[in-house]
Amino acid sequence: MNLHAPPARLLQTHEVIALDVHGVVFNNPLPYFLAELGARSELGVNRFKRRWRSTWRIPFWEGRITEDEMWAAVAPGVDPTCLRADLERRYRPGPWFDFVVHHDGPVWLLTNHRTDWLLPRLDRFGLADRFERVLVSDALGAAKPSPAAFAPLVARGSVAFFDDSQRNVDAARTLGLAAARVTPTPHPQR
Repeated sequence: MNLHAPPARLLQTHEVIALDVHGVVFNNPLPYFLAELGARSELGVNRFKRRWRSTWRIPFWEGRITEDEMWAAVAPGVDPTCLRADLERRYRPGPWFDFVVHHDGPVWLLTNHRTDWLLPRLDRFGLADRFERVLVSDALGAAKPSPAAFAPLVARGSVAFFDDSQRNVDAARTLGLAAARVTPTPHPQR
């Protein structure tokens, strides 16, 4: 099911809509960007992606390693400023961008991300004031699908959560949240 906006029944029965950022509010260029880095590395694409998932991803999203440490690990010898700028320029509005712009009720973000990356992007796309709460994994110290990442939503109650990852949707449901998967729009390579 490809949801372009929360179903009306969820808007009527839940006070807050909580959204992931990657693949929902914005596209998700990170997998393509990582594939390009992997192709240029000695690891190759598949081993590089496995290393990202097993070694760097969660510590980076949870704020346990710095941005400089992450870039030094994934692209040694490459200017981190250039890498970050290259990744940032690839972001585009995602499938629920218009919903966020036009929705009058409370919308929260819950995302595996870095606050210092996300807040300037929200500002650049004119969304800085569209969210009642912005919950970012580095500030929470927990990344989805960890139950700790969902704790603010569970504590709030009456929240419907939407993510492009079925694993995160399933985790939210096990905690009693209404949750559904958003099918992201296809991403252009550049």
